[in-house]
Amino acid sequence: MRQSEALLSDAKIAWHSFELRDVRKRADDAYFAASRIKDSVRKRIAQ
Repeated sequence: MRQSEALLSDAKIAWHSFELRDVRKRADDAYFAASRIKDSVRKRIAQ
């Protein structure tokens, strides 16, 4: 989870560089990493 937060923070900082294609990829990577963590936690709870 901390890695996802770091990726998102990095994307927010890079936003100001106006390299939007790269920023979008970083934000998407952070979102998908956090989603995988959330899904794995839900799966463990459901068992």
